[in-house]
Amino acid sequence: NPDDLTMATLLGLYRRTSPRLPEQISRWQAQTRQHSHSKIASSSLYSDLRRYQSTMTTTARWTQIRPTPDPNSASGPDGGSPCTRSSHGVSFVRGGSRLVVHGGEHVARTPLDPDQSTWVADCIDASKDEWQWRLVCSPPGGDGDGDGERPFPRVAHAQAVVNDSVLYAFGGRMGIGMGEKGLNDLWMLDCTGEPGSERWSEVKAESGTPPEARSFHKMIAVGTDLFVFGGCGAPGRMADLHKFDTVAPSWTGLGAS
Repeated sequence: NPDDLTMATLLGLYRRTSPRLPEQISRWQAQTRQHSHSKIASSSLYSDLRRYQSTMTTTARWTQIRPTPDPNSASGPDGGSPCTRSSHGVSFVRGGSRLVVHGGEHVARTPLDPDQSTWVADCIDASKDEWQWRLVCSPPGGDGDGDGERPFPRVAHAQAVVNDSVLYAFGGRMGIGMGEKGLNDLWMLDCTGEPGSERWSEVKAESGTPPEARSFHKMIAVGTDLFVFGGCGAPGRMADLHKFDTVAPSWTGLGAS
């Protein structure tokens, strides 16, 4: 749904429903909870899902949404649900019927293990707001360490969705410092098929130079193009803009502000 908005700093996800004449629309919004990066600890992270309803008058309310655990990973360390985390990405695909959570850190400045990195919440019954978590694993034979099966573990990457069905993730870092073990690789999670068929694959440009490795940057999708801006890398804070044509595929530098 083009009216769906997603943004997150923590896995505290919220839904806001409000009317806009002449029809009702739904917007999703993540509650921003600020924490000093140097002081992030497990006790300060969240994994709750909530909905905010407003009539754009004087009434508003929050309600918590509780996706049921993934029955296929219920014996895992977090009982079939994503662990609390920060510095991750959240995106909707398939008309808002799937919510994809990827990457981040549970222990300060330590990327999550790839076996816990990517989760999807499927809408089971929209009329009842029933959702269910599902862990996305690499195909058999992949070791999940950037070998072409799924991305390297990372924090503070950026992600965006093209054509409502393909999620792209760019950059992030694997180290503690802003310029340590920075990444500038591009990956795509194909969500065009049925739930459970999602697969990661690395995207290689046929021309152009990719942006310098960075973390805490922004990326948006406009049509079939991705735009990457800013972030933090080895040189410090950045203010450069880059475009990736997913059809070509190719990178184009657009200068710095």
